[in-house]
Amino acid sequence: MIKAWLAAAAACAATFGGTITYNYQGATFDRCGHGGCPANYTSDFDLASLTFSNPLAANLSSADVTSNLLSWNIGDSLGYSAFSSSTVGAAQVLLSTNGSGAIVGYQVEAAVQMGWDVAMFNPQVVGGGSGMLFADAVDAVTNTITDTGFSASSHLTGQWTEAVNGFQGGTSSAPVFLIGGVPITAVSGTIGGDGSQEYYSFLWGGGSLSIGASVTGAPGTASYLLTGGGSNNCSNLGSQSLNSSNNFSNTLSLASLAPGQYCIGLSASDLADPNFELTFSTPVSAVPEPTTFVLLSFGMATISVLRRTHNSRQRS
Repeated sequence: MIKAWLAAAAACAATFGGTITYNYQGATFDRCGHGGCPANYTSDFDLASLTFSNPLAANLSSADVTSNLLSWNIGDSLGYSAFSSSTVGAAQVLLSTNGSGAIVGYQVEAAVQMGWDVAMFNPQVVGGGSGMLFADAVDAVTNTITDTGFSASSHLTGQWTEAVNGFQGGTSSAPVFLIGGVPITAVSGTIGGDGSQEYYSFLWGGGSLSIGASVTGAPGTASYLLTGGGSNNCSNLGSQSLNSSNNFSNTLSLASLAPGQYCIGLSASDLADPNFELTFSTPVSAVPEPTTFVLLSFGMATISVLRRTHNSRQRS
């Protein structure tokens, strides 16, 4: 079982042909200075989106990955400052990851010229002139004629999630493991051919889970079936149809799930090859890295042996 899992995980990593987007959402700003602070600054926060051709490598240490970016967007949620790879500006992205490739340290900055205009830091840094730690900041120019504006910041770190783009799944009997080290909010790909299936396996920490699905570019006569289930049966927990009557969009709600491994996916009944996206209302996790899985399997095997020994003693 362990060998089969390791082989499947290695094949999944080797065949990754899409892109992966790491999304950051900061905590709301709790400090503001340098004049003209708007009344709504306490509802504002930093946002960043970093897209790479492959998942981040494990055990990075303040690695400068700026040149590896396919695209990026950095700004604040209210739009006082916004920069991207398609606009004038510059960015620097330094990242640290753990053994699973999850982002555990970061320094992300974007600016028009010298200095930063939007920044995210973990570990936190001392704010300019304030002597206080901050994790996120935005330096916004609200009037370009007078060059006036404000600087807002938060001392709390935000959260990274990821979206896996153009990542093809497997069949309902052999779903493909979702990849990446940080919580996953979405996966997209194409689904073509009558009877085609795109199924994915993931880990869930327990509780209710809502999964949305949408198909774009499908002919009006097409239909698709969204199903979810356990690791050995991808349809035993529920299903929803996607067709022209619901604009090829529907949601599958799974309530009171125990912690464990699950799968979700679509099957097609049309020859077209449209795009689809699956979105998780609460981020899910990729299947553990091989070393974690081996330790988990060993622990479960130990528990099984102890239970058999205990039952044998009770019978005797």
